[in-house]
Amino acid sequence: SEKVMTQVIESGIPFDAVYCHNDDIALGVLEALKKAGIKGKIIVGIDGNRAILEAVDMKSMDATVVQSADEMMKVAFSALKLHTKNKKIPTRFYTYSYLYDGSRPITMLN
Repeated sequence: SEKVMTQVIESGIPFDAVYCHNDDIALGVLEALKKAGIKGKIIVGIDGNRAILEAVDMKSMDATVVQSADEMMKVAFSALKLHTKNKKIPTRFYTYSYLYDGSRPITMLN
């Protein structure tokens, strides 16, 4: 978030990159860096929301991991269906995601 990133900046802790567990956090980080006049840091988020895709395209952010909320929901409901039928739930489910850095077309959006 912007507040946490501002605290990191003010603390003087050196950093080269910021990993954001979601794109809303990334937006706050970008704002804090902008207000502090800091450039040249690697910023990566997760979600692939439209505002972040635009930030990547404008080179104010390096990348985001694009995920399909619809696909994740389908996996979650398939696990729920197994659970309600007292069937064994697999230890892993896989969904499609990819790193978007602006170098290739967007194949899915949330």
